[in-house]
Amino acid sequence: MPRGATPPAGSPVEIPPAGVVLKIERIVQGGVGLGRSGGKALFVPYTLPGEEVSVQITRTTGDYLEGEAREILRPVPERVVPLCPLFGLCGGCQLQHAVQSAQLQYKVDALRETLLRIGKIEHPPILPAIASPDPFHYRSRVRLQVAHSQVGFYARRSHRVVPVTACPLLVPSLNRALAFVQEHLSLQPIVEIEIQGNPSEEILIILRGDDVPEDACRLFYEMSRDIRCRGVVVYTRRGRMVFGQDSVIHPVNGRVLRVSDRSFFQVNGGINRTLVETALAWVAPTPSDTLLELYSGVGNFTLPFAESARHVTAIEAHPVAVRDARWNVAKAGLKNVTFCPTSVEAGLLHILKKRQRYASVFLDPPREGVSTAALRALSDLAPARIVYLSCNPATLARDLQRLSSTGYGLHRIAPFEMFPQTAHLEVLVELRLQS
Repeated sequence: MPRGATPPAGSPVEIPPAGVVLKIERIVQGGVGLGRSGGKALFVPYTLPGEEVSVQITRTTGDYLEGEAREILRPVPERVVPLCPLFGLCGGCQLQHAVQSAQLQYKVDALRETLLRIGKIEHPPILPAIASPDPFHYRSRVRLQVAHSQVGFYARRSHRVVPVTACPLLVPSLNRALAFVQEHLSLQPIVEIEIQGNPSEEILIILRGDDVPEDACRLFYEMSRDIRCRGVVVYTRRGRMVFGQDSVIHPVNGRVLRVSDRSFFQVNGGINRTLVETALAWVAPTPSDTLLELYSGVGNFTLPFAESARHVTAIEAHPVAVRDARWNVAKAGLKNVTFCPTSVEAGLLHILKKRQRYASVFLDPPREGVSTAALRALSDLAPARIVYLSCNPATLARDLQRLSSTGYGLHRIAPFEMFPQTAHLEVLVELRLQS
């Protein structure tokens, strides 16, 4: 069950043999439908609010129930036939059975509920959600599992691999690369395949496995040039091998970003462009401003900030991301960025000791959110504005509650549909220090 979607599990008891009929009330975090049976919350995947559903209960605890829909007795108009024949088997998508506009509304409603339940935020200032320009064929990066020489994704809540030959969420160049891999590469020693692409339809292929032979990888790289492969990177127990390049180049709003195979980058280029523009507008740097960026990555936001501000201090612990960011800043001809290649906690403590001040702070933490130590240091720094980008509403709600206790008020919240057909939502938040 997704984090924050249900109470903690109690001790399992006997599963009732018969099904129940119930009405789905809403979608919770994780894209699962919630109904009630016998006074308990019952979570049912692949259902929609307002539907009457026959459910087979599969698990019961002292706190809640889980079940599978046996039949949709009364579907709602928002239900559609999923485009992918593997929907419900593959665990990658949770909401492909709903029209795109409804998907986004369900996720915003779940965000609002999470902010209230975890963050105790009763009336969050949520702006209209920004929809992805492409509901399908938007992902420029994918990680696939290999089992018994078959390539695929994990089944829902399982490590069983569901074989795939193509995925409707992937940009066309990644699907072509996936087909090429399955046709021309021996999969026996490989356990994981990652494919990255860019708008120019160049790709990078990453292979992982204990005993992947070097000669076979070199030959595969030479063959893969036919599909515009920039490079093949291989991780084995003997170490890392690179054939060709180990990065792809992404254009973002007139800028160029190099992204290496070990660096993070947003998978939805269309919505990322809008996200960068919005973050820049909210941070609103002027030529006299000094900005602080936490978890700065490869410079997706650093570059536009530096083009407008007097100076940007960028804190990032991942050495490969820092290497990419330095290259990207130099490529842009910017000389007003200082990189701090350390943890956010250590970087903030150093800044506090030097008594440096910043009018605005931008942060884009991983799914686990911000540590208590980092939030404490950020509050001690006391910038007038904090702009927080989150990929996890549960940890966002927790962190917003902590920041509100130190004098910050919510100014605005913007949801971005970075991952159509899935339960995931990207959220941008602006907080302002209350006088």
